[in-house]
Amino acid sequence: MALPLDSDVLGRVVEAQAASDEPLDRLVAALGVHAELEELGADIVQRFVAEARGSGCSWAKIGGALGVTKQAAQQRFAARVSGGGAADGGGGAIAAVLAAAADEASGAGRRHVEPAHVAAALLPGTGGATSLAAAALARLAVVPGAAREALVAPTRSDGTPTGRPSRSSAVRSLLEHSDERARARGGAGADSGDLLEAVADVLDVPDGRGGTFGPAAVGAEVARLRRWGFEER
Repeated sequence: MALPLDSDVLGRVVEAQAASDEPLDRLVAALGVHAELEELGADIVQRFVAEARGSGCSWAKIGGALGVTKQAAQQRFAARVSGGGAADGGGGAIAAVLAAAADEASGAGRRHVEPAHVAAALLPGTGGATSLAAAALARLAVVPGAAREALVAPTRSDGTPTGRPSRSSAVRSLLEHSDERARARGGAGADSGDLLEAVADVLDVPDGRGGTFGPAAVGAEVARLRRWGFEER
């Protein structure tokens, strides 16, 4: 299949985005281009899965076209096709968290949103929505400002970014795991509690006082708030 792109075109993109002409700076830029291509590829597949579903194709037929089982196709794409999952941005608190995470990445000079930026965006006082994750972290007595510095300050700058930072493959994986958590608990869609638990699985959440919280502490607090009937808005 002939695409209107080749290695020469992409090479020029890398050269334009690199912080300097040094080989390692070009390598860092090449990794960024690779991540953006992966994201575009995932988005285009998602687009045409949604089109196939809209035209009446069954999940069995879509799975066959993708070379996977019906169950695998449905698990991977169903929430995003219906518009209710975290992986496509979700709504309410999830959308606020992702917007704030992009701001964190942009402020740090990064071209891609990473899990640390999402963690910073989940802290109390971030975003405009009432967040389950923020409430859980507040109950854990996280110091938001210091915790944010611990998460974002060590981030290496990629130079001056162009445009809005895109989500890294690690963040897309977090969102997919959030959707999986929501389905496992019978939720209609992922919320910030699911996202916080997914984040805690891949990095320890700093408390802002030199310590951290792992998955067990975070999960227990999120579960407690759910039992109390906490609702995001």
